[in-house]
Amino acid sequence: MRLVRVSAGAVALGLLGACGSGDQPPAPVVEASPLPPAALLAGAPTVTPEAGGASAVLVAHTTVKAACRVYYGRTPEAVDGWATDTDMSDGPHTTHKAVMVGLQPATTYYYRFVGTDEGGRSYAGTGGTFRTDPAPSLPPGRNLAPAARVSAVSSQYSDAYAGANAVDDNPSTEWATRGDGDRASITIDLGRTYDITGVGFRPRQMSDGTSIITAIEIIVDGHRYGPFKTALGLSVIRLHARGRTVRIDAVHSTGGNTGAQDIAIYGR
Repeated sequence: MRLVRVSAGAVALGLLGACGSGDQPPAPVVEASPLPPAALLAGAPTVTPEAGGASAVLVAHTTVKAACRVYYGRTPEAVDGWATDTDMSDGPHTTHKAVMVGLQPATTYYYRFVGTDEGGRSYAGTGGTFRTDPAPSLPPGRNLAPAARVSAVSSQYSDAYAGANAVDDNPSTEWATRGDGDRASITIDLGRTYDITGVGFRPRQMSDGTSIITAIEIIVDGHRYGPFKTALGLSVIRLHARGRTVRIDAVHSTGGNTGAQDIAIYGR
């Protein structure tokens, strides 16, 4: 995992207020005289390309509460997609985390970060570039998780952070516990018995760098494997197991509302 700090460059863009992410970004609003980005940002944003090359996380801190959005793409126009905050805070706030998904491995991307404060004032955007990681070597078989069912979780923060979000093959959604820390667990029912060749685990984190699971154990039909170290981004763990239910237990974490952005179970 590498951290890329990018330099600021002004782009005269405003922000549409809806939250979420998408493949077809809405057209930014052009302000006649937007406020300078220096009036909004407390330092340059950071972009962390996640292991696997398919996503990256932008974190930015603003001097005032604001609603923010990041546009990104493979050309300077940055029109391939957009993302907004994934944090649990409702409404404008000062620490922002946006997960940029649908990226190509080993590719340079451009981004534009824009914001609107509580008074409706728009700020000129800050731009930069980052490069995604190479694609990982995955275990044999296919990812069985999207067709599986989450049968149990230790807890969930709310319906918006349900366990099902961990197996939807979309790292912009998350399963988050209600403060379980090292006691977090999730059980996935594959529907029938498979030869399991590996597990991919992408832990969630809060914008302030907390709530990260750093080691897990994997239990397949009662047989325990691990512990295995995990890190931000996709950690790929190879297994030789056979079973129907896969339970993942947190072993070590930074505490708090731990959980997972995405879990893959490879098998055949």
